[in-house]
Amino acid sequence: MRILVALHLHLHLVLLSVLLGIAILVEVLVICSCCSSLLPQLPSTTLITTLTTQIIFLWSIPIVCQAERPPKLCPFPVLFSPRWFFPIIGHMGICTSTGVIRDFAGPYFVSEDNMAFGKPAKYWKLDPAQVYASGPNAWDTAVHDASEEYKHRMHNLCCDNCHSHVALALNLMHYNNSTNWNMVTLCFFCLLYGKYVSVGAFVKTWLPFILLLGIILTISLVLNLR
Repeated sequence: MRILVALHLHLHLVLLSVLLGIAILVEVLVICSCCSSLLPQLPSTTLITTLTTQIIFLWSIPIVCQAERPPKLCPFPVLFSPRWFFPIIGHMGICTSTGVIRDFAGPYFVSEDNMAFGKPAKYWKLDPAQVYASGPNAWDTAVHDASEEYKHRMHNLCCDNCHSHVALALNLMHYNNSTNWNMVTLCFFCLLYGKYVSVGAFVKTWLPFILLLGIILTISLVLNLR
């Protein structure tokens, strides 16, 4: 069964690689066509081919994600699941010492082992020795208390969100002997120290964003240089 899953994933990755090559080639032809004085008017079929190829890519990404089976996450991580068009921001959760994921998924709701934006793509492993809060099992107590607190809060995208939930847990446990964790510091440290769970997770994080930029660039060039 594992061999079949691996083969299935490999075939999809090969297909995506071929399509990516076609998309890049077509975009180069579009740009060259727009800039060339020999071709003053870009054929509409070229633009249609470019957009169709890239839309196929966007549609194919969930297949890779569903087939992807990352290894079991280590305990004590902060987890990161990307939002396709804002990969740097993304969605964040925190694990208990046994690897159970808790994340502030929406108003008055903290999920358990079911992240709101799909399987985590990155993780930042923390050191339990850096927990300075007193009491037994301080890590799990802090994660539990932060989760219970956020079950009574409205989700606010800009001011009180999934990052804030993780920050509260780290503040309660006095991680790294600090109570100044916030969404900005967490975003920075996850970007700096986070590791992707697999190659497929890296593709899942960045490819849709890059393709979206490619589509916007292609349309912009066609409209301005025709």
